[in-house]
Amino acid sequence: MSINRTVAAVIGVALLGAVSAGCSSSGSNGAAAPTISPSATGSSQVTPASGLPTPLAGSTLTAADVADPGLPSKIGPGKLSNATIKKLVQYFEDNVAKAYADGDANALEHYLAGPMLSGNRATITLLAKQDKLNIFRIRVQKITAETNEAEHVIIDMTGDMVLNYFIDSKTHKILENGLPGPSQVQFAIFLDRNPKTNTWYWTGEQSETTGGATSGTTVEQAP
Repeated sequence: MSINRTVAAVIGVALLGAVSAGCSSSGSNGAAAPTISPSATGSSQVTPASGLPTPLAGSTLTAADVADPGLPSKIGPGKLSNATIKKLVQYFEDNVAKAYADGDANALEHYLAGPMLSGNRATITLLAKQDKLNIFRIRVQKITAETNEAEHVIIDMTGDMVLNYFIDSKTHKILENGLPGPSQVQFAIFLDRNPKTNTWYWTGEQSETTGGATSGTTVEQAP
């Protein structure tokens, strides 16, 4: 069995139900980003969204740990322009793809929250146990904003997955004859901004491609 980022739905769907109470007031499937609370020492502590576990059990994250210093923290609250949303989604896609290519689940903490974080972290971890890396690249072609609020955005995104294959992390050989290969993708994407960190997070995803999976991660049988 192999796991694919675009196939990451099984974990994500279960988590979406678990965190639905913590979603924004708009009632979307996107999960709330982590919240920050002041500590006795004056530093900030992160409370995971909707009871999700912290990246390291028993650990405390500071605001700096989860607030990406790049684009997500430089964009202010909505209403966002289509050009800004497209740039933000491409930024997330590029950085998540890099985390998969590097096998670095911890890198996701700066970009993802809720079911997107938990599902994709589990996917990378499982791939690592199989000595596999998923190499993919998505080019965002078109976005349509369905919801565009100060701290919550839902969009329909169409893109081209120009790369999508697995390699052996030890030998770097391409596996499974280079499958699943390039394809066009369509997703409903959920973005949420945490005003405490002034940072946007990618919190949910639902495939709108025919036969596609829902939100976060999907499990696929390898040939």
